[in-house]
Amino acid sequence: MAEDYKTFKIPKTGGGWRLIEEPLGKVREKQEEIKLKYENKLKVSPHCHSFMRGRSIITNAAMHLGSKILVTLDIKDAYHQIKGANLRKALSAQTIQKKEIDEIIKWCLLNNRLPMGGLTSPMLFNVAMLKTDLQLGGARIG
Repeated sequence: MAEDYKTFKIPKTGGGWRLIEEPLGKVREKQEEIKLKYENKLKVSPHCHSFMRGRSIITNAAMHLGSKILVTLDIKDAYHQIKGANLRKALSAQTIQKKEIDEIIKWCLLNNRLPMGGLTSPMLFNVAMLKTDLQLGGARIG
């Protein structure tokens, strides 16, 4: 399905290039449908602020006001780290039927991973990271 994507690179803030894979045609339409159908149904971590309606970098920062320690991390090529098996497992843990999961996997992955630029990639990344977010959100130091 690579021909169903427009691929290009944009510069990263810290140097280097970010690969963008923009869905086209039928793939784009299906991703729009999937996003609309599931964006308010899928459970994500309460600690998640990225790509969430009503949340932002400001609401994220507000949670940490007064903290003595703040740890940040960046997952290299984060979307590309979410493979089909990871996503299938995360969706299965929610109230999504196998047929629906198969449809999501079919239309929302490119080369068995979330594409950077996919319309559903932010939503599905947040779903796939739910368990990790909850573990990190519950971590206490000292």
